[in-house]
Amino acid sequence: MTQTIQQTRPDTFRVGINPKLLEKARNFFNASLTDVLNELLQNARRAGATRVDITYDPASMHLTVEDDGCGIFRHGVAIDLGGSGWDGATQASEDPAGCGLFSLASRTCTIESWGKKIALDERKFCGQEDVAIERGAEIRGTRISFPLTEQEARNYQAIAEACALYYPLPVLLDGERLPRKDFLERALYRHPWAGLVLGVVETYWKNQINFHGLIVDTYLPSIQWRWYRTLTAWVEVIDCPQLQLVLPARKEVVRDQFFDELKQECRRAIYRYIAQQCASGIPHRLPYQDWLCARELGIHLPEAEPTLEAWMPATANPDDWESAEELPVGEGTVVFEADLEPPEAQAFWRGFENAAVPYRLAAPRDKYRGYSWYDRLPALTEVSFAVQFGERALTPEEAAREGRDLRPDAIGVTATIAHPDGTVETAPFTTDVAFFAGEGFHWSYMEDAALFVAAGSTIDADELAELLERSFFSPSDDSDADSWTTQAEDFREEAAARAHRLLSCEETARQERIRLVVERHLRWLLPRERETVLRFCAGGALAVEFRE
Repeated sequence: MTQTIQQTRPDTFRVGINPKLLEKARNFFNASLTDVLNELLQNARRAGATRVDITYDPASMHLTVEDDGCGIFRHGVAIDLGGSGWDGATQASEDPAGCGLFSLASRTCTIESWGKKIALDERKFCGQEDVAIERGAEIRGTRISFPLTEQEARNYQAIAEACALYYPLPVLLDGERLPRKDFLERALYRHPWAGLVLGVVETYWKNQINFHGLIVDTYLPSIQWRWYRTLTAWVEVIDCPQLQLVLPARKEVVRDQFFDELKQECRRAIYRYIAQQCASGIPHRLPYQDWLCARELGIHLPEAEPTLEAWMPATANPDDWESAEELPVGEGTVVFEADLEPPEAQAFWRGFENAAVPYRLAAPRDKYRGYSWYDRLPALTEVSFAVQFGERALTPEEAAREGRDLRPDAIGVTATIAHPDGTVETAPFTTDVAFFAGEGFHWSYMEDAALFVAAGSTIDADELAELLERSFFSPSDDSDADSWTTQAEDFREEAAARAHRLLSCEETARQERIRLVVERHLRWLLPRERETVLRFCAGGALAVEFRE
């Protein structure tokens, strides 16, 4: 190491390396066994080794890594932080940092090569003490031994297997060859580029680069090409000097211009795979912007498959949803773009399901805007309700002023449908339930909303209670709120009582509320083999009787 600053002229200086940097060498790596083995395996590969032997001595709890490469002491004994004795081809291809051996800086270790042997500890690694050169084994490669902790001793086999899994050279552990796998065995399509092989894989949770056995997690483009199917690229390094890893530990990629070019090439590889699938009769469902991107990269894809999800009415509880069926786009397909709150959506849907309206409702998908088939679709843009009392047709807001729970003569719905050519049409039909919730309405307060059920409706109390739940129940996740189950049961009791009150009478509603309370809180106490009679006597006394 040399002094860090050299004065060249009185008004200039040259940045250098401070000798104190060597004292911090122990902090360059996390010193895990995984880090150590990865660094030693990379050094063996660069040294031209044809195999690596790893052996463990349980008596001393030392692990030894030996390779048959050119040997670290081939040209003399020297360990230099940042220095590198690799040949020009290796320097050009991989830009070695000259730091890998310092992954052992927080441990003791012995190194043997070409008849020479040295022992290092933390102070010697950090340049604080001289290192003695002793007579060692006559090997032409390199042998390095270092101690393991008790936990590492228990896990060294699994760690070694993981480090060797995608390593290009054979690795023997205690005399047994470790398994090796093709890093890109899951690849659906392989694309060689710039000394790399890009493998298109179907996954959604990670991107990886195999740097000669060292697996580096990184960010590369992911493209959803069909519903719930995402393609990304994994990268295997063959000989690519342009791909730089952050030194010294090489655990992430340098985000430079080449990395940007790599991401673009990954997109191109993914689009090429999709083009192959389309040619085989498997259509894609790429967003329009991805389709444009593919064209810009020279890959001409057909338009996305004209299929949408069927529109489903929103529920007050966002977690209460079900998968919608797929809807092939065709004659009568209308994109539902009206902005309806859950009560309006549920009331609309009850009527629409039974209406003789020649339309099939599809959920909007902005990602498809730009495709010719999507832009040709008409859109349902507005929904209005009319509550009919005799000759009077009122809006739900106007009707709510006349009462909170009412049985109007009829409830009409009008859907406004806009066509791409600028024309507008209306589609009228009837429903049997409508709601009105004013401004500032909170979902958990169902009692504040007005409820209208048409006089001729065949809906029963259980159906109406279920509709109220879909329209209004939104559980609170505040820390002081009851559990979801308790909130749901409380709501269902209130909804059932309200449904019975509107469809029959107050007495029936009260009876149903009592039944639900007993069912919820007392049933588990009642004997199954006997009849239980509860009598509330005059004055409030409660009598319980069991009958055979």
